[in-house]
Formats: sequence, structure tokens, C-alpha cells
Amino acid sequence: DEAKIGSDPADCQIVISDDPMVSHVHASIQRTDKGLIIEDNKSLNGLWVAISERRLGSSATFQIGEQRIRFRVI
Repeated sequence: DEAKIGSDPADCQIVISDDPMVSHVHASIQRTDKGLIIEDNKSLNGLWVAISERRLGSSATFQIGEQRIRFRVI
């Protein structure tokens, strides 16, 4: 029901280890009653343009650090 994204492989299921702009636990994707939500984990650089939370549809693109990520539910 939750996947963490960040540079720390001990804490994150999705690891971005080669980008200094990515925090140890940068964000998480959670399944909620509203659908899938991506939420910033108080990182220094935020998500995309410093947003803190965004609802994800079946396909979405977001940016963490210098990495643009395409998210797709299959």
C-alpha cells in the first residue's frame, strides 16, 4: 500500500542513488480512498516544482531531484 522513493536502499523500495538532489527518503506513493497519492517527505527539493502532494492517475509524470519519472499502473 506504500512505496518510498529516495536514495537510501535500506528505507526505499524505489532507489535513486546517483542524484545528489534526491533525499534519503524523498517521497512516498500511497494507496488511499482517493486513489494513488504521491507525497513529498519534507525533502529539500520537493516534487516537480516544490509541490507537497499530488494525486496520480493511471499514468503520470513527476520529478524528484533531476530525475523525471513516468508512473503507470499496469
